[in-house]
Amino acid sequence: MKNYKSLLRLQKKTSTVPFSDTTYIFGEEKSLNDIKIKYNLKEVPTSLEHFYALTKKLLLSHLEESVKHYSKIMNIPVTYKVRVKRMKTRWGSNSKHTMSLSFNEKLIHFHPRIINALVVHELVHYFVNGHGPKFYKLLEKYEPNYKDLDRVLKEQCYEYNNE
Repeated sequence: MKNYKSLLRLQKKTSTVPFSDTTYIFGEEKSLNDIKIKYNLKEVPTSLEHFYALTKKLLLSHLEESVKHYSKIMNIPVTYKVRVKRMKTRWGSNSKHTMSLSFNEKLIHFHPRIINALVVHELVHYFVNGHGPKFYKLLEKYEPNYKDLDRVLKEQCYEYNNE
């Protein structure tokens, strides 16, 4: 029951992303027109769903580079397929069966450090299933600031100034 309640809270939280004439992209608040220009989008997004459709390749590119980078550091001998999709109750998942990592499209709003911490989190599942003490010990080996970054993610603070 406790897990169910926390999933409901996460679902509620992840479904409320502010969208107006400005929104966050990679941790920076920008006007939609500036986002179109800076990231060479085809058009100015007219809704949150439209924004995700236009920026999906951008996020995917960042995630693929991050997965490649951290896989090398962590000595992971396999190549993961990386996907970006609409997820209601999670930020990411690791499927050993299909050797794929899936990430929530809403991560586009967060600072790259937060996104990268989530990539490391999912890659640690290559070595350790579940979220026990061994998992967190290994996770903090590769991302010592994970607890802080995870807190920022859960609070949906898109910016991260603790470089």
